Amino acid sequence: MTRWPRAGLEASPRRRRESRSRSSSEGITLPHDAEQLQSQHAEVAEMFERNEITPLLVTSNERCDMCNGLWTDESSSSLFRFEPSGIVCDQSCMVFAVRFVSEHPEILTRSDYLKYRGDLELNRSGVFRITAQKAVDLPSVRWLGRQDPYVRLALLPWNEPVQTKAAVSGGKNPTWRDEHANEMRLQHRCTSTNNPVPTLEVQLWSESYLGDDLIASCLLSTLPLLQHPNVEFTRWFTVSSTTTPPPSTTGAPLAKARLSFGMVFEPQSKGPGLHRAMSLIPSKQDHKFRVHTIKTVGVRILTCVVCERVIMSTVKAASGYRCEECHVDVHKACMMVANTTFPCAGAGASGDKVPTMASSPTGGPFLSPPSFRKPAAKTQGGYLMLQPPETTTAPTFGHLFVHLKGIHLCSKDCVGDDHAVNVFEGDTYCRMSFDGLMHETKEVYKTADPVFDDKICFLVTNRDASFRLETIDLNTNAVIGEMRILLFELLQADADRVIDATPWLEPVKRLATSMRPPDPHVALYASRKAALAAETYALHHGAKERERSVGHVHMRLRYVEEKAKLLLYVPKQKVLLQGREEKEFALETLKLNIDRLNHVVQSIQWLEQEYLALIGWNEPLTSGVVLLFFCAACLRLDAEYFPAVFFFLLQGYMLHTLVGRLSGQYVQSWVAHDDPDVVERSRLYRPIATLCVAVVEAAFGPVFLAEKARKENMYTYVKVVYRPNDADQEDTTGLVASGTTACFVGRTHIVRTCARPIWRSVASIVSHISSTTPTNQKALFKKEHVFRNVHASWPHRVATCSCQPCASGSKGGVDHHTLVYPLLQAAKTFDNGRQLLVPWSAFPGTVVLEVYNYSEDQPQIETFVGCVIVPIASLTAVDETTVTLPMRTPTDEPLEECSLTVRLQLRLPATTPTDCPRSSIVGTPGERKMSQFVLDALHEKDKASSSLGSALFGAFYKAKDTTKTVQNAIGRLCATVVCTQNLFNWTHPWKTAAVFLVCTAGAVLFSIVPARYLILISGLLEFAAGLRKDRPPSNTVRNILWNFISSMPTDSDLMQAYSAERTIYATKRANDEAVQLEVTRRLKHHALWMGSILTKGEQDRVWKTICVVYRYHRFVFWKSAEEAEMGHPPFGQLIVDRLEDIKEIPDLMARKADDPRHIFYVLGDTGEAYQDKRFFGFNSMEQRDELIGTIKAHG
Repeated sequence: MTRWPRAGLEASPRRRRESRSRSSSEGITLPHDAEQLQSQHAEVAEMFERNEITPLLVTSNERCDMCNGLWTDESSSSLFRFEPSGIVCDQSCMVFAVRFVSEHPEILTRSDYLKYRGDLELNRSGVFRITAQKAVDLPSVRWLGRQDPYVRLALLPWNEPVQTKAAVSGGKNPTWRDEHANEMRLQHRCTSTNNPVPTLEVQLWSESYLGDDLIASCLLSTLPLLQHPNVEFTRWFTVSSTTTPPPSTTGAPLAKARLSFGMVFEPQSKGPGLHRAMSLIPSKQDHKFRVHTIKTVGVRILTCVVCERVIMSTVKAASGYRCEECHVDVHKACMMVANTTFPCAGAGASGDKVPTMASSPTGGPFLSPPSFRKPAAKTQGGYLMLQPPETTTAPTFGHLFVHLKGIHLCSKDCVGDDHAVNVFEGDTYCRMSFDGLMHETKEVYKTADPVFDDKICFLVTNRDASFRLETIDLNTNAVIGEMRILLFELLQADADRVIDATPWLEPVKRLATSMRPPDPHVALYASRKAALAAETYALHHGAKERERSVGHVHMRLRYVEEKAKLLLYVPKQKVLLQGREEKEFALETLKLNIDRLNHVVQSIQWLEQEYLALIGWNEPLTSGVVLLFFCAACLRLDAEYFPAVFFFLLQGYMLHTLVGRLSGQYVQSWVAHDDPDVVERSRLYRPIATLCVAVVEAAFGPVFLAEKARKENMYTYVKVVYRPNDADQEDTTGLVASGTTACFVGRTHIVRTCARPIWRSVASIVSHISSTTPTNQKALFKKEHVFRNVHASWPHRVATCSCQPCASGSKGGVDHHTLVYPLLQAAKTFDNGRQLLVPWSAFPGTVVLEVYNYSEDQPQIETFVGCVIVPIASLTAVDETTVTLPMRTPTDEPLEECSLTVRLQLRLPATTPTDCPRSSIVGTPGERKMSQFVLDALHEKDKASSSLGSALFGAFYKAKDTTKTVQNAIGRLCATVVCTQNLFNWTHPWKTAAVFLVCTAGAVLFSIVPARYLILISGLLEFAAGLRKDRPPSNTVRNILWNFISSMPTDSDLMQAYSAERTIYATKRANDEAVQLEVTRRLKHHALWMGSILTKGEQDRVWKTICVVYRYHRFVFWKSAEEAEMGHPPFGQLIVDRLEDIKEIPDLMARKADDPRHIFYVLGDTGEAYQDKRFFGFNSMEQRDELIGTIKAHG
């Protein structure tokens, strides 16, 4: 017979696979304690007598099934097995196991026990009833007298402490009885599957007048109680002391402090079988506690329904928490007690007497059976159906199914897409609203990752409605984050999913992609994300902070449209469709509608362009086929069957759009809907050539010199002007006007007037930025255009040049005073409306070189000497040319023995790009932007027109009602046009398929039956309906058509549906825009390299940041990049003839503390006949190496 285990069994520690901490049971250290325990627990003794409890070997690797090793310590060394259930427990959980086996006699095998554990709902609401009995071997924290211990318990994470009364003079071995209120109740609230398993915090305190002292404490997991509910037992637990006791005088090990608890977990009942007095209640629902604000005038004293104390709030205008259903008021700390103790009586019982804890003589809940509302109807999938009020007569169009799984609120540990798991973070609930209907979820406590698992179904009565979800903090009733989504977004996602997931469409999509490949400019950005497939939506903090994401919500949204109602007569469908555009006046809305109108007009222009391309034989094969079909139709087609052609054309258009839908061009068109580059690619691209003009010298005859001999200190300079010659109103060539008659290119530096003034001489290089520029010129050109007076260094051709540097053979000469100017290729408009480029060989523009003289005594007075006109078309036949041309007077008479020698070159645009893909018609994005910039620069802006426009717009803005009418009219027009267009381009495949079938039926019908009979039948039906005073059939057809069209999304809906893709597209588009902007900036300034660096002169002491442009053998300086872009003249330059004049300063050389890390200096000519030395500093090695590499590459 197996006997009760004695203390000797605890003395030998056992080796386990897992380290466990076990506590000893009561009375196992001495023999008389074992006898006392055996007398107190007769059930344990009887089971030992019947051999139903057998000890396990010391080498056993099993662990306690009752506590899962969570309550054990080193003192619980023995394991026992219960037969026949096979339950294993340690010595401390012996009473726990015996009580469980006694209350569950149906468990006969270990598999039955494991099945019981598996079927049990682990974490659920209920009450932990814990009775503090006694403690032994407590350390003393009082110097004089015996301490007065009491027990304080708190259930984490709820952290609502309860405690016993102090055992006066309890000392080290106190005992608590009923008079000490030793039975404590702890409420546990579980509203979500991811609510944490609570932890019991145990603390023993010594009561004192000055302040209580902590004696010992421990943390106990409540998982064993949750796994074995309604089992009441007694157990000892080891607690850790906060003080170090003195060592024993005998050398024996010190006894650890222990505490005896009576424990049981009573779960909250969910059905008719509620605990105690609750068993009379047929059903039960949770309260909907919200922050309550007193809105009435006067003083109201609210009383908590649980503790019957007055509710006092420190928050202004807030007064506790009130249930929105039964209107009971509670403290925040009493909410869980109310949920687990009192059922919510619902809105119908708000006038009844509110039950309280004091209503029962025993202090327990004593409630009369409340009246409950009828449960809401649910659909077949378990979705709660929310219906509009019964007074609503609006028709329904479908159902919106919402499955809210859970949310995640980001914390400081969440970085990007890497989200951390939050623990014990606030109380939240969600509010879902759609088309006037609202539903609030249950509250989830103490977690930032709540799981709701709510299934709601909304009836759709308005197709333009949006679904809104708000995450609300229960403590403050403030919105933490929200998300919105249009109904058309869900419908469009469903349509895209049908296109992407239909297996039999795969070969058709491959064929469509091969026929019409996606646009490479848009396909780079238009990539579908899996956000909708992942069922994850971002939560944003308010509408004004859309960029700030506070978390995400896991939710499945599905809109099921009732397709059978698309062909029913629904009143006022035209009003419903156009009602989307009825908005209050706003400048943003007006601007958006004007842009939408531009897109509609552009679509009409696209049809015109397609027609012009068809009759213009751009594609001979297509034009020939259409011409043959048109001739055959005109010659053979009977006029009776002509309406069938309309349906055939609609079928052809829908097949054309189907190819785009399957190839992905449809999605790309909406992703890049408002991209200006997509619009620009439809315009005519005019390439840019570069005109280089270098004035070499001039020759004046004796007659001219004799006239000027009376004046002293005469100077000469040459002004270069470009004349497009395309603005002649009587010209019948159809050239596209450039918007100006003459463009100022630039001027040369001044030289002293003589028989042969030379501008090529290096000794006299003086540019327009030098101090010797005439006073009138400096005042006239204080702020110049970006294309004016742009100088470049143009090396000579040694083989053909006869100047002194080239003739010496040592080094070729360089024209540092060369003027460069961009020229747009001419375009011509034909009679049929098409625009084509004019070849460069027929370019109409000319270059005019005007020679001026002025006296140093009177610099404001300029004298025009003569001019030279060079046709630009003559420069296309040669690479470069140096010509000497006679000068002519303003009256076009020749000047005797006066000529001008000039070096000219027209650099045509490259046919092969070097930076990105380019079409011969479209051009690269950077080239197109540069072309448009040059075109805009040629048009002079009228300042008076801008002020006049401002005045008109101000008057227009004052007429608010008129503007609102115009705005809404534009919006209605755009919505109708776009919805009709989307009906034919397979936006919703099933609807377009229905229209396709109707067109097919119409085509067949009108092909077989003569049209006159169909027209006759229609007229008879119309007249018959008028006689019957019934609705005409045409009205019915028109209403059904409006109903069908109103189910289609507008352009605004589709752009919002693809908002995620548009965000990706805009980001990558902005990156490409920055790259193209840099290319365009360099093209404007004819720069090989451009950037902001640190610089100082040889005599300067402070480094300054300037904008530097490097051209061939020339550094040009601006104070900032903004001044360079605004057209301000540069403040300096350095002309470098040799690479040896650029030297780097080694990094190891001694330098000042404020010097940059990388420095090199440049020794060059300033253009004023003296040299200057300037230092360039760089903070990064990459920028320095890039500039040096550019200099060396262009030698």
